[in-house]
Amino acid sequence: AAKNKRSKSASPKRSASPVPETSQGDDKEDVNPDLLDPDVRKLGDHFNIEDRWLVRLDELMRRRKDTKDQDLAKLYEVLEQARSP
Repeated sequence: AAKNKRSKSASPKRSASPVPETSQGDDKEDVNPDLLDPDVRKLGDHFNIEDRWLVRLDELMRRRKDTKDQDLAKLYEVLEQARSP
């Protein structure tokens, strides 16, 4: 029984996710995948990335406008080398 209590108490560690929990609410469903940033869409098309991940990436890139080009370039570099992008 003690093991079950520990595993339940460990579940709050999800907050360490790179995407804040506030962006995982209902507003994520309101984002139309057709309205994604064209550069994010291009990356997704190139690597066949699901729309749900592109929506999350788009949300992040909108908050990182100053480094968006460098961030996307790095993603291309890393994903090109990945076994299963």
